[in-house]
Amino acid sequence: MLVKVAEWLTGVKSNILNWFDYKISSEKLEAFNGKIRKLLKNTCVLRDEEYLFLRIQNLMYTKT
Repeated sequence: MLVKVAEWLTGVKSNILNWFDYKISSEKLEAFNGKIRKLLKNTCVLRDEEYLFLRIQNLMYTKT
């Protein structure tokens, strides 16, 4: 079991260390995805794709 964990850590080492170099996390992206999920749930079905795209663009500027 310990060998498997060590092999996995060796494989993702560069990804883990990148955070210390660039301080980039995916928290903002995950929050935006949550807003999109909430929008889709609240609107049930949006058949017009252009309107859906505009609503998603509008989400970028909301603070809630």
